[in-house]
Amino acid sequence: MHYENPFPGDATKFVINKSNSHQYASKLSEGQKHLIEQFEDYQLPVYQTRRTVRYTPRIVEGTKKNLKKAYLSKDGNGVVGLAEGFPFPILSDDSSTAALQAIWNHITRFRGGSLERSVTQISVSKGQYQQPVALFQKYSRAEYIKGNSKEQNRNILFYYIDKITAPSRLTGTVTLLHETLNQSKDKRRAWLYNSAQRRVRRAPVVAFDSPVDGTIGIKVIDSMDMFNGSPERYDWTYLGREEKFIPYNSYKLASNQLKYKDIVGAQTVNSNLTRWELHRVHKVVATLKKGQRHIYGKRVFYLDEDSWAIALSEEYDNKGNLWRISEGHLMNFYDRDVTTYASEITYDLLRNSYFVFGLSNEESFSYKFGKEFKKSDFTPAALRRSSRG
Repeated sequence: MHYENPFPGDATKFVINKSNSHQYASKLSEGQKHLIEQFEDYQLPVYQTRRTVRYTPRIVEGTKKNLKKAYLSKDGNGVVGLAEGFPFPILSDDSSTAALQAIWNHITRFRGGSLERSVTQISVSKGQYQQPVALFQKYSRAEYIKGNSKEQNRNILFYYIDKITAPSRLTGTVTLLHETLNQSKDKRRAWLYNSAQRRVRRAPVVAFDSPVDGTIGIKVIDSMDMFNGSPERYDWTYLGREEKFIPYNSYKLASNQLKYKDIVGAQTVNSNLTRWELHRVHKVVATLKKGQRHIYGKRVFYLDEDSWAIALSEEYDNKGNLWRISEGHLMNFYDRDVTTYASEITYDLLRNSYFVFGLSNEESFSYKFGKEFKKSDFTPAALRRSSRG
């Protein structure tokens, strides 16, 4: 269940580094410019642009229906009337509305319907390689739950279980999410099973800027998947389309011929294993609302035009300083018409550290699509069973 590179003959056209980055400044994000300046090992090997994103007929038809039926909730914190597909293939002329529509396209994008996967996350702090954290994850859109009626799925976007399988100090910690579609109507529902306490408890803190276990503080909950959850704490602005170099067709980075030590370097991920292409992106800025709390005062997102997935993001602290830069290394799972991340990478400029999520090179399988789940597989009662499985 690992994917062969469909473009083995593609050669690097050129490499962007500190010596020549000024020539490509208009095609680089501010975050990329900072990384090139700060880290000698950070470079962008640029390849031929290949627009490999494809969708199933079901997603295409659902997107057509959404043109007429889907709309934002009154405060923009949810989508109403969604068929499976992109809710807003054509953005509003209003900047704030368009920004929220773009972010909801990212949140609701097709990820394969239902799946299981085994992945590893690794943190590097000041050149020191931290102990990897292994996870086993289950995901299903509500539409794919066996035996579920439309009524039972009301306002649920997807179900998700995340189980830590290593190291031993974290093993058995399991998180369950019921992600809601209209978060103005119903907030995300989350539960946590802690193996040390041997009990299931509601976990309202699994949202916004709560820290993610095993990431040495680099990642917060709503920065996973580049951005997730309710957009309610920010004012949103759409800045239009731009051309940027973004990570794309990242088959080399996902290869099962590599070991994690081949990928994770002292300063950065091994740049020779990355692939960058010039693509059109939607640029969206989120600015923290007055009276709201979050460790990030401003965030800038670059969404791939074809997949609506966030490919790059920049996170600023509350004093306006660029703090963290995240990359979503996109890859098309060509037998499933799914485009998602081979890996997510976040660089912390202030701590000289970085974090990699989603590595599967050494796993026995990466993704298993088409898994059939029942609703009982995603209940609080299932958490205890999952911790033993």
